[in-house]
Amino acid sequence: VHRLDPVTRVWQEVAPMHSCRCYFSVVALNDFIYALGGFDGHSLLNTAEKYNTELNQWSSTSSMNVRRNDASATALNGKVMFDML
Repeated sequence: VHRLDPVTRVWQEVAPMHSCRCYFSVVALNDFIYALGGFDGHSLLNTAEKYNTELNQWSSTSSMNVRRNDASATALNGKVMFDML
């Protein structure tokens, strides 16, 4: 995982997620960045992780009810909303 410092325009490597995943949804909510669902190379995922930018640390959070990948997601009124096509 890498993050961009918009002031210096330099990319920096940060802590890795606990699970390898691609095609996941990303949402910023309440000072965390969430990685939701995705695909691990074998199956769709319903797991979620959140990144604390201050501590440079990922932690597991509640799993979703449905396995999702390639889903659009946003934060609205303190909740994560999905739109799956």
